[in-house]
Amino acid sequence: MNIKYKVRLPQHFVTREEFEKNKKFYGYCPVKMGERVLIHPNGILRVCSSLLSLIHHIANYDDKKITWEEYQNETVNHKMNEYTPCTNQINLYFDNYVPLCFSFKPDQDEIVWNMLRQEKPNGWVD
Repeated sequence: MNIKYKVRLPQHFVTREEFEKNKKFYGYCPVKMGERVLIHPNGILRVCSSLLSLIHHIANYDDKKITWEEYQNETVNHKMNEYTPCTNQINLYFDNYVPLCFSFKPDQDEIVWNMLRQEKPNGWVD
């Protein structure tokens, strides 16, 4: 029996030059877009998947209410109104490359990618 599986490898880096050509596309960030939230069993609410093992988060949920995090908020270093390489990795050095969001997976059939796909960068192949 032959079973075919579709395997998708996320693109995690792009050259600085390519990023500059289409910042809106490559600057995808769920934190800036308010595109999703990760709800943990202990009530911690996060948006950025690269912060899963850290103390940073946007809020806590308990007693049927949300309390927004003031001091360890994961948005603190984000330039919320700019398209940038991944904010949580930008201080690392990658030579002529810039890091993209761990969640940068444009071949997914989701609303956010269908919306961003309308402005394809040079060299984008379907």
